[in-house]
Amino acid sequence: MRYEKKYEINSGYINAVSSFLIVNLIKEIYQKREVNSFYYDNKDLNLFTESKKGTKQRKKIRVRYYNQNHDELFLENKLKNDEINWKRYNSLNSKLNENILPVRYLDKTNNIKDLYLPSIINNQFKPKLLISYTRRYFNTLDKELRITLDYRISFRKVEKSSERILVGYPKKLEHSIIELKFKRKYIPKYEVIEKLTNEFSLIDTRSSK
Repeated sequence: MRYEKKYEINSGYINAVSSFLIVNLIKEIYQKREVNSFYYDNKDLNLFTESKKGTKQRKKIRVRYYNQNHDELFLENKLKNDEINWKRYNSLNSKLNENILPVRYLDKTNNIKDLYLPSIINNQFKPKLLISYTRRYFNTLDKELRITLDYRISFRKVEKSSERILVGYPKKLEHSIIELKFKRKYIPKYEVIEKLTNEFSLIDTRSSK
């Protein structure tokens, strides 16, 4: 279980924010990578509606892969109660699962050979949306507070036919997202968070990725 807090930020501030974090002894811990998440929902879009309304107890179902490594797919069930989150992961082999379909992009710029996704999950959830972005990862020295910077965020509508999963044209998000993640019992140094918030005029958001 962990807390998550998200903030919107002007995309032009990403390099300045990363410099701010490093100066405040918050280290970058991985190489940046592209995150690609296919979100699933039912025909009434109940999961999206719950998220948009900020319903206290809600969930997300998504299939995620990193960079162009579609041989390692992860099915994630994310449960949320207010700001506390739980995640359940399952690795997927895109070629061996039942009820799979090939993925095709309308603009043909991101077609990946042999990318297959589950056509339906739990007999009711189908792929509806693809969100892609570049992510950078940072940790405090005690490794208890993780900060991620997500930028170059784009959305694509996803539709399922009997033969394929069709991905539409991208729409870019004008702003970027900073996310703070820490365990339930951890007490972060709020002076650093407050300084970061004031320095870059961060805006609270429930933006889903």
